[in-house]
Amino acid sequence: MVTSPLPRMELNTASLPTHLYCGEVKCAVIQATNTGATSLTNLCLATSHPCSLGEVRLSPFQPVVHPTGGEYCHVIDPTYHCPTATKVELPTGQLDPGQTAYIAVWLYGGEKAQTYDLLTMLCYTPLSNIPGVTHRTVSTVTRVSVSVSVTVESRVCDVTPSSENRLHLLGSVVVNNVGLFSGSLQDTHITQLGLVSDRWILQKLDCTIPLMVYPGASISIPFTAELSDHKPGAAYFSSVSLGGGPLVDTTSDHVLDLYKASPTCRNTTSVQEGEKAASYNLGMVVFWEGSVAEDSNKTRILHAQHHTPLLVALQPTPTQMLSLGLSYQESWAADFKTSPLLPVPITLHVTNCHSAPLTVLVTANTTAGRTAPPKDTLPFMWSGMVKHQLLIADHVTHSVDLTAVFSTPGVYNINQITVTVEQGDVSLPQLMTSSALLKVDAL
Repeated sequence: MVTSPLPRMELNTASLPTHLYCGEVKCAVIQATNTGATSLTNLCLATSHPCSLGEVRLSPFQPVVHPTGGEYCHVIDPTYHCPTATKVELPTGQLDPGQTAYIAVWLYGGEKAQTYDLLTMLCYTPLSNIPGVTHRTVSTVTRVSVSVSVTVESRVCDVTPSSENRLHLLGSVVVNNVGLFSGSLQDTHITQLGLVSDRWILQKLDCTIPLMVYPGASISIPFTAELSDHKPGAAYFSSVSLGGGPLVDTTSDHVLDLYKASPTCRNTTSVQEGEKAASYNLGMVVFWEGSVAEDSNKTRILHAQHHTPLLVALQPTPTQMLSLGLSYQESWAADFKTSPLLPVPITLHVTNCHSAPLTVLVTANTTAGRTAPPKDTLPFMWSGMVKHQLLIADHVTHSVDLTAVFSTPGVYNINQITVTVEQGDVSLPQLMTSSALLKVDAL
């Protein structure tokens, strides 16, 4: 009885890293060699932890071919617990006897420090029909240690209607550099922010340099996003650069694949109530670079991405955190020939409508007023103390005494006061929606 030679594959994963930092994205090359006597096809690669396929080339070296990265097949081996594997697109469609496929893979350090066994498995089938053989698998195990780097947390500060009657989101990303030990991170820079959502689009940031986070320090990065006209469904990936540098290509396979493998990706949708969404589950992606001091006085540059969820819960009617009002005498008469200036006392009443104490900044400045004066009104000045910082307990009203100064008769809009709620590095503007007119007559 003559039997066909069994297909055989040798898997070399010696280049896989044994040490990563949290969030680190590192490329390695896996070598798959056909050690049998028959050509192989339908190669599928699966790992027990997140990774993404990069370029694939064959020996002898041929022009690099980039895989589609979106095609998946089910792992056939029932003893393997990973539900899917990524198809390896061979340039020629097959791996001949004695030939080696060099498969670039992007490995991800994950979100927390740990030590784990990385199981790498390759599934393949013979090109020719061999009775009783449908597929074969080969696998290796690599012990990987993941060290602390940075932690990332995203927060929603406010959601308000914009000037175009769209919802406007103000939030912040807090990055903590917790790498404090020998051989840990140095010169950590935040280079890019990304937002994954089916409706929200990240807006451009006013930032001219990449943000550095020193070991043991933390920074808060404010950002804004706007609700788009996109219909709920497919998620959109919007990104902004910090410092004007080149953006990481968020359409590349390894960025998308590693995000899709993260828990953050699973709930990047809007939660519907009737015809409008009551809340949105967004995904924030923070891209950063850092230098690592290693043995023999060598330094290497690592690239990383962190994923963090962001829940935006909408109130039925957006409300301000403060209630604002002005009290003043609305009509005055003055002899400007005798006295060229007329000082008028104005009192601003600030009520905390929030359920917690708030830090409030009041600035009387006609050039910074958020409500434009009517066209038929005249400019005026503020005198005395024009900036006040208040700590107001919940449901308490605080009064601020101001002085407006007028030099000519006319009608004035004195609603030229900026009021903001200060939350860390983020300022939340609070508006008085109506004009406050004051008339000055000449004697």
